Amino acid sequence: LDFDAFPGPTYRFIVHAKDNGAPVLSSSVDVTVTTSNVNDEKPKFIPPGTLVLRDVVPDNFILTRLRATDGDGDNVKFFHISR
Repeated sequence: LDFDAFPGPTYRFIVHAKDNGAPVLSSSVDVTVTTSNVNDEKPKFIPPGTLVLRDVVPDNFILTRLRATDGDGDNVKFFHISR
């Protein structure tokens, strides 16, 4: 199962089995499959770009803001760098 393609981490279904004996015997079982997200997608910056800085900036000046997403739906950690 591809967790990225299917919403919902849990699938439930019933499996029925029967034999060809005389008399025919059968059984059923409830099955629950719980999937977990494999971290197979790296975060991507939107948009990737070039940072051009002036040679003099004041203290606590925000140099840039970048946005990132992750196709796995994982939380992306954010940091800021300032002078």
